[in-house]
Amino acid sequence: MLTRKERYLAIATGAIVLVLAVDQFVAKPYLATKTELDDQYHQLCQEKQLARNLLTAEASIDKRWRDMGSASFVRNTSEADSLFSKVLGDWKTKAGLIVEDQSTGNEKAVGKFNETGFKVLLRGSMKSLNIFLQQMEASSIPIRIQKLTFSRESKTQGDVRLDVRFSLLWGGSNHLDDSPAPKHVLPEKTVNLPKYAIIHKRNIFDPNRAVRVANTDPVAVPDPPNPAEYLVLRGILGSGENLFAMIEDSRDGTTQNVSVGMEIGYGHLEKISPGQVVYRSESESITVLVGHYLNGNEAGIASVSPQPVEDPIDTGEVNEDNPSGTKSNDYLKDLFGIKKKDK
Repeated sequence: MLTRKERYLAIATGAIVLVLAVDQFVAKPYLATKTELDDQYHQLCQEKQLARNLLTAEASIDKRWRDMGSASFVRNTSEADSLFSKVLGDWKTKAGLIVEDQSTGNEKAVGKFNETGFKVLLRGSMKSLNIFLQQMEASSIPIRIQKLTFSRESKTQGDVRLDVRFSLLWGGSNHLDDSPAPKHVLPEKTVNLPKYAIIHKRNIFDPNRAVRVANTDPVAVPDPPNPAEYLVLRGILGSGENLFAMIEDSRDGTTQNVSVGMEIGYGHLEKISPGQVVYRSESESITVLVGHYLNGNEAGIASVSPQPVEDPIDTGEVNEDNPSGTKSNDYLKDLFGIKKKDK
């Protein structure tokens, strides 16, 4: 039997072991995986930015490639010498420099192209030399500056000598064509042209656009609902043989009192008895209980309370409410007379 102190020590030891196990098998693998994923994410972001920069610079690179291919890329050694003499004359004239010496160096193969070296010794002011170097840098001719050397003969003279060694890249007809620079090929997006054909077909600015023809196909008109599906027997009025059925229209809550033989819906009432009526439709006779539709189905509670129908004033005159000139409440007097006879 362990003492209380021993139990506490056992619990503390178990907790420490559990924490170490969680750290070893859960926390450390999770942190290592998270660090690896973060590194991969940053690397992908850098690659994405690099690709975006390449796509942005694609237009200028393509233009420079076309300029080099169409105007500046020569095909042989003689053309390279002629091009060198021409551009050197233009550059020195614009910069206001004096060419003291110029020579052609060795020729060597560089991959699929050839490279010819040139050496030029120029003299002039620092401003003129700066203009000359700017023209070389901005030129579309494929040249590569290999060495620049500045010197001055004496401190009293203001002119500076510039010894420039550069090379001109040129190639044969098999090495270069007039095709544009290679481009980054993006996946072609498929466009569903038939989906947009209606825009062209119904162009509102086209005077010869097709006129939309109305649909002349017959439209199916749904059959009107059977009145027996919405007329409800709500109660029986009167006594003896003078009974009336109170029929409610469940669509708007209006009611009407119907006697035997009166037409209602697509049929008429054959018989009225306490608590039920016999409704004769075009095809069959149906016994309808109070609270049921005339088709025999049970109806719910009336959503609109029936309003009492006021009888017109018994004046005996011919008017809209009493076109026959008879008293409209004769049936009530008959009811009262039957009750007196029963007594």
